[in-house]
Amino acid sequence: MPSSIVTHLIGCTTLLAIMFIVMMFTAFVSGYVANNSEKRVLVAAAESLSLQIKYAINSRTHTNITLDYPLWSSSNRPYNIIIGNGSSIKTMYSFLNSLNDTKIYVVALSIDERVYGVSEVCDQEINGYKIVISDSPALFASTRLVTLYQYISGNKIILDFRIVGEKSP
Repeated sequence: MPSSIVTHLIGCTTLLAIMFIVMMFTAFVSGYVANNSEKRVLVAAAESLSLQIKYAINSRTHTNITLDYPLWSSSNRPYNIIIGNGSSIKTMYSFLNSLNDTKIYVVALSIDERVYGVSEVCDQEINGYKIVISDSPALFASTRLVTLYQYISGNKIILDFRIVGEKSP
């Protein structure tokens, strides 16, 4: 009779071990999928903002543009947006150490700073114009409504990002 108790104990332990392995695998895969999804949204948001800023810079006129970007990344999570040259962004976020100091970037960064998307806007000097961002780097949340005010002063293009309100879904 004792052999049937030992058999049940071995079977139950094996079943619990298999269930634990399946649960851990499922948790890993779902976390991986969530991170990849969020990264794709953040990269797309950074590239969209970068393109909007490039259009403004290439116009070389005094202009105002209300920036358009997604309100949330995946899973209805807000995120931060940073716009500035590589050196000013690296002083705030040391893990972004691959950025070039002489270029302007848009970074979309999750609130917990574990997932981000980066897009290059342009060099700090383009066709004889020096690009200057007032209050570099510009930092705002995705839930804010932001307008880009662009001024031309001599050989400088001044980009001023101002929060003008809140975005709603």
